[in-house]
Amino acid sequence: MNVVLSIEQAEVVVDPGGTAQTTVRIVNPGNIVEGFNLEIVGEASRWAQVLPATVNLYKGSETTVTVLFQPPAGPSTPAGPYTYGVKAVSLREGVDSQVEEAVVVVGSQVRLTGELRPSTRTSFRRGSFRLTVTSQGNSAARVRVQA
Repeated sequence: MNVVLSIEQAEVVVDPGGTAQTTVRIVNPGNIVEGFNLEIVGEASRWAQVLPATVNLYKGSETTVTVLFQPPAGPSTPAGPYTYGVKAVSLREGVDSQVEEAVVVVGSQVRLTGELRPSTRTSFRRGSFRLTVTSQGNSAARVRVQA
């Protein structure tokens, strides 16, 4: 297989629940018409896609495709860098492939909720309460409680 892949941005930043994209240039330097299936490999493959997922290139031609990143909000996608690859598999040869890698950085999201039980004091001078704090974000958070 004869194909050249190049990702426009070496690093893309995206917020959880948001959308970001980059462009991939695909060149067929060979002497025959070639088709390619394109896919994302790596951890980001759960929330990234290549559009269009299949391209056909005449000999000596090139095209671009878009990689779309949409990480879900919440703890299922921790903040930080993820290495991903764009993989091109030849439609003609089937097993021959080429991969180009880059990095997508998922931003930090702190979202805390709290619940105090009971919600009102039951006696005049004393009370016993339970505070439950739940993180619904993708980053660690420090919580300080004073009474």
